[in-house]
Amino acid sequence: IPRSSHDRVLGSIPSGSTTLRQSYSKAMAAQKHNIFHYFFTIFYILFTSLVSSFVWIFVILAGYLIYQTIRNPFDIVLGIPLMLIGGGLLINKLGDVVNSIFSQAYNKGVCIFCSK
Repeated sequence: IPRSSHDRVLGSIPSGSTTLRQSYSKAMAAQKHNIFHYFFTIFYILFTSLVSSFVWIFVILAGYLIYQTIRNPFDIVLGIPLMLIGGGLLINKLGDVVNSIFSQAYNKGVCIFCSK
């Protein structure tokens, strides 16, 4: 590869030389998103989604309990939005599980092995 005079003046590293870190990065990038990555990512997202889903279920229940008291107007103002927010985020997390199972592009994009 011919080097331009600009490269010689600035003393840049030629493209042929690589460090150990660059070689390792290239080797890891060359690996394909294999079946192990696919299943591990599904189980990882399923686990994290289920854990966070429990949190959103508690938010929904808290909103429902606040709404059921109806002692003053603020119970409605706080209860209904808590139920809606918790329900929306619960559906969003379960949607991540569906995407990781049925969309290979999504699964590869969120893979913790391929992103390093």
